[in-house]
Amino acid sequence: RKYLEKEVNAEIAAGRTGTLLVVEFAGFRLINALHGHARGDLILQEIAQLLNVHFGPEFLAAKLHAAQFAVWRSGSWTGGPEAAFAAFIADLESRHSLTKLGLISAGAWVAAPEHGNAFETLLKNVNVVIRNITPASTGQILGFTTSMQQQMVDEHVLKLRIREALDHGLFQVVYQAKVSNQAHQIIGFEGLARM
Repeated sequence: RKYLEKEVNAEIAAGRTGTLLVVEFAGFRLINALHGHARGDLILQEIAQLLNVHFGPEFLAAKLHAAQFAVWRSGSWTGGPEAAFAAFIADLESRHSLTKLGLISAGAWVAAPEHGNAFETLLKNVNVVIRNITPASTGQILGFTTSMQQQMVDEHVLKLRIREALDHGLFQVVYQAKVSNQAHQIIGFEGLARM
Protein backbone atom coordinates (compact mmCIF):
# COMPACT_ATOMS: atom_id res chain seq x y z
CA ARG A 1 0.00 0.00 0.00
CA LYS A 2 2.80 2.44 0.84
CA TYR A 3 4.40 1.88 -2.55
CA LEU A 4 1.07 2.47 -4.30
CA GLU A 5 0.49 5.66 -2.29
CA LYS A 6 3.98 6.93 -3.13
CA GLU A 7 3.56 6.20 -6.85
CA VAL A 8 0.09 7.74 -7.10
CA ASN A 9 1.20 10.89 -5.28
CA ALA A 10 4.28 11.15 -7.53
CA GLU A 11 2.15 10.80 -10.67
CA ILE A 12 -0.29 13.48 -9.51
CA ALA A 13 2.55 15.80 -8.44
CA ALA A 14 4.05 15.40 -11.93
CA GLY A 15 0.75 16.63 -13.41
CA ARG A 16 -0.38 13.25 -14.76
CA THR A 17 -3.95 12.05 -14.66
CA GLY A 18 -5.09 8.62 -13.57
CA THR A 19 -7.86 6.46 -12.20
CA LEU A 20 -7.98 4.67 -8.87
CA LEU A 21 -10.26 1.63 -8.75
CA VAL A 22 -10.94 0.02 -5.39
CA VAL A 23 -12.38 -3.49 -5.32
CA GLU A 24 -13.96 -4.49 -2.04
CA PHE A 25 -15.27 -7.86 -0.92
CA ALA A 26 -17.79 -7.82 1.94
CA GLY A 27 -18.47 -10.95 3.94
CA PHE A 28 -14.93 -12.28 4.08
CA ARG A 29 -15.10 -12.97 7.82
CA LEU A 30 -17.93 -15.38 7.14
CA ILE A 31 -15.81 -17.29 4.61
CA ASN A 32 -13.03 -17.60 7.18
CA ALA A 33 -15.49 -18.69 9.88
CA LEU A 34 -17.34 -21.25 7.77
CA HIS A 35 -14.62 -22.54 5.44
CA GLY A 36 -11.45 -21.82 7.38
CA HIS A 37 -8.63 -19.32 6.99
CA ALA A 38 -6.85 -21.55 4.48
CA ARG A 39 -9.78 -21.23 2.03
CA GLY A 40 -10.00 -17.49 2.71
CA ASP A 41 -6.27 -17.06 2.11
CA LEU A 42 -6.52 -19.06 -1.11
CA ILE A 43 -9.27 -16.76 -2.40
CA LEU A 44 -7.28 -13.64 -1.45
CA GLN A 45 -4.24 -14.99 -3.31
CA GLU A 46 -6.39 -15.75 -6.35
CA ILE A 47 -7.85 -12.23 -6.22
CA ALA A 48 -4.34 -10.78 -6.30
CA GLN A 49 -3.32 -13.03 -9.21
CA LEU A 50 -6.48 -12.24 -11.20
CA LEU A 51 -5.99 -8.52 -10.67
CA ASN A 52 -2.64 -8.90 -12.44
CA VAL A 53 -4.20 -11.00 -15.20
CA HIS A 54 -7.13 -8.69 -15.88
CA PHE A 55 -5.45 -5.34 -15.38
CA GLY A 56 -2.04 -6.14 -16.80
CA PRO A 57 1.44 -4.71 -16.29
CA GLU A 58 0.45 -1.10 -17.06
CA PHE A 59 -1.62 -1.08 -13.87
CA LEU A 60 -0.34 -0.91 -10.31
CA ALA A 61 -2.28 -3.09 -7.85
CA ALA A 62 -2.06 -3.40 -4.07
CA LYS A 63 -3.98 -4.86 -1.15
CA LEU A 64 -5.24 -2.01 1.03
CA HIS A 65 -6.60 -3.98 3.98
CA ALA A 66 -8.64 -7.08 4.78
CA ALA A 67 -10.42 -7.82 1.49
CA GLN A 68 -9.99 -4.46 -0.22
CA PHE A 69 -7.69 -4.00 -3.20
CA ALA A 70 -6.70 -0.96 -5.23
CA VAL A 71 -5.74 -0.67 -8.88
CA TRP A 72 -4.12 2.49 -10.26
CA ARG A 73 -4.13 3.29 -13.95
CA SER A 74 -1.92 6.17 -15.01
CA GLY A 75 -3.30 8.26 -17.86
CA SER A 76 -6.56 7.46 -19.60
CA TRP A 77 -8.26 4.11 -19.07
CA THR A 78 -9.30 2.80 -22.48
CA GLY A 79 -12.77 1.32 -22.14
CA GLY A 80 -13.03 2.58 -18.57
CA PRO A 81 -12.79 0.59 -15.35
CA GLU A 82 -16.29 -0.90 -15.67
CA ALA A 83 -15.49 -3.46 -18.39
CA ALA A 84 -12.26 -4.61 -16.76
CA PHE A 85 -13.98 -4.89 -13.36
CA ALA A 86 -16.87 -6.92 -14.85
CA ALA A 87 -14.46 -9.37 -16.55
CA PHE A 88 -12.41 -9.71 -13.36
CA ILE A 89 -15.47 -10.42 -11.20
CA ALA A 90 -16.92 -12.89 -13.73
CA ASP A 91 -13.63 -14.81 -13.82
CA LEU A 92 -13.37 -14.85 -10.01
CA GLU A 93 -17.01 -15.95 -9.67
CA SER A 94 -16.49 -18.81 -12.14
CA ARG A 95 -13.54 -20.08 -10.10
CA HIS A 96 -14.95 -19.76 -6.59
CA SER A 97 -18.75 -19.22 -6.75
CA LEU A 98 -18.33 -16.20 -4.50
CA THR A 99 -22.06 -15.52 -4.46
CA LYS A 100 -22.74 -18.97 -3.01
CA LEU A 101 -20.05 -18.32 -0.41
CA GLY A 102 -21.85 -15.12 0.62
CA LEU A 103 -19.15 -12.80 -0.66
CA ILE A 104 -20.36 -9.52 -2.11
CA SER A 105 -18.07 -7.64 -4.47
CA ALA A 106 -18.15 -3.95 -5.27
CA GLY A 107 -15.99 -1.62 -7.29
CA ALA A 108 -15.60 2.11 -6.92
CA TRP A 109 -13.44 4.47 -8.92
CA VAL A 110 -12.26 8.05 -8.82
CA ALA A 111 -10.18 10.06 -11.27
CA ALA A 112 -7.17 12.18 -10.45
CA PRO A 113 -6.91 15.11 -10.23
CA GLU A 114 -10.69 15.76 -10.67
CA HIS A 115 -11.66 13.85 -7.51
CA GLY A 116 -8.55 14.42 -5.45
CA ASN A 117 -4.97 15.56 -5.71
CA ALA A 118 -3.48 13.06 -3.24
CA PHE A 119 -3.81 9.33 -2.61
CA GLU A 120 -5.56 9.76 0.77
CA THR A 121 -8.13 12.14 -0.74
CA LEU A 122 -8.82 9.70 -3.56
CA LEU A 123 -9.29 6.88 -1.03
CA LYS A 124 -11.66 9.00 1.06
CA ASN A 125 -13.73 9.74 -2.05
CA VAL A 126 -13.70 6.08 -3.10
CA ASN A 127 -15.11 5.15 0.30
CA VAL A 128 -17.98 7.60 -0.29
CA VAL A 129 -18.69 5.79 -3.57
CA ILE A 130 -18.62 2.39 -1.84
CA ARG A 131 -21.19 3.61 0.70
CA ASN A 132 -23.48 4.46 -2.24
CA ILE A 133 -23.40 0.92 -3.63
CA THR A 134 -26.39 -1.28 -2.84
CA PRO A 135 -25.05 -3.77 -0.28
CA ALA A 136 -27.29 -6.69 -1.28
CA SER A 137 -26.12 -6.95 -4.88
CA THR A 138 -22.73 -8.13 -5.99
CA GLY A 139 -20.58 -7.00 -8.89
CA GLN A 140 -21.65 -3.35 -8.90
CA ILE A 141 -19.23 -0.62 -9.90
CA LEU A 142 -19.75 3.11 -9.52
CA GLY A 143 -17.71 6.20 -10.16
CA PHE A 144 -17.55 9.35 -8.07
CA THR A 145 -20.21 11.95 -8.95
CA THR A 146 -20.87 15.57 -8.02
CA SER A 147 -23.86 14.50 -5.90
CA MET A 148 -21.46 12.38 -3.85
CA GLN A 149 -19.28 15.46 -3.39
CA GLN A 150 -22.32 17.26 -1.96
CA GLN A 151 -23.03 14.24 0.25
CA MET A 152 -19.50 14.54 1.68
CA VAL A 153 -20.03 18.25 2.38
CA ASP A 154 -23.40 17.56 4.03
CA GLU A 155 -21.92 14.79 6.20
CA HIS A 156 -19.05 17.05 7.24
CA VAL A 157 -21.44 19.88 8.17
CA LEU A 158 -23.60 17.44 10.16
CA LYS A 159 -20.55 16.13 12.03
CA LEU A 160 -19.51 19.68 12.87
CA ARG A 161 -23.01 20.56 14.12
CA ILE A 162 -23.19 17.42 16.27
CA ARG A 163 -19.71 18.04 17.68
CA GLU A 164 -20.65 21.65 18.51
CA ALA A 165 -23.90 20.54 20.15
CA LEU A 166 -22.03 17.95 22.23
CA ASP A 167 -19.38 20.49 23.23
CA HIS A 168 -22.04 22.98 24.38
CA GLY A 169 -24.40 20.49 26.05
CA LEU A 170 -27.20 21.16 23.58
CA PHE A 171 -28.50 17.60 23.48
CA GLN A 172 -31.51 16.85 25.63
CA VAL A 173 -32.36 13.29 26.61
CA VAL A 174 -36.07 12.50 26.24
CA TYR A 175 -37.69 9.26 27.29
CA GLN A 176 -40.65 7.87 25.41
CA ALA A 177 -42.82 5.04 26.67
CA LYS A 178 -43.26 1.91 24.55
CA VAL A 179 -46.86 0.68 24.89
CA SER A 180 -48.14 -2.80 24.04
CA ASN A 181 -50.94 -2.70 21.45
CA GLN A 182 -52.62 -5.79 22.92
CA ALA A 183 -52.42 -5.12 26.67
CA HIS A 184 -52.30 -1.31 26.44
CA GLN A 185 -49.56 -1.34 29.06
CA ILE A 186 -46.16 0.28 29.17
CA ILE A 187 -43.62 -2.41 28.29
CA GLY A 188 -40.48 -0.31 28.13
CA PHE A 189 -38.90 3.00 27.29
CA GLU A 190 -36.85 4.48 24.46
CA GLY A 191 -34.26 7.11 25.08
CA LEU A 192 -33.94 9.81 22.44
CA ALA A 193 -31.36 12.56 22.14
CA ARG A 194 -32.78 15.79 20.74
CA MET A 195 -30.91 18.89 19.74
